[in-house]
Amino acid sequence: MTVLEKYSGGEGYGIEHVWCVFAEDYEEWEEDYFDEDGIAFYFDYPAVEEDEEVILDYKTLYLYLEEIAESYLSRHPESKLEIENI
Repeated sequence: MTVLEKYSGGEGYGIEHVWCVFAEDYEEWEEDYFDEDGIAFYFDYPAVEEDEEVILDYKTLYLYLEEIAESYLSRHPESKLEIENI
């Protein structure tokens, strides 16, 4: 729920070596700038053997979030209204 709330507010989120940043958080002149649209997921050592970056456009991110929300709701149907509101 925390991640969903952060994402819906356009905020990135992370735990130790896995984190993400929205495109709007970077300026064009910054080294990590990747586009005007999307989200970058960073996986840093030791979570992975070599640091990795995965960039998704918003349409793809939404598809993944929808799939994850449906999976969560199958286990927690009482949270349906809360998830829909977020």
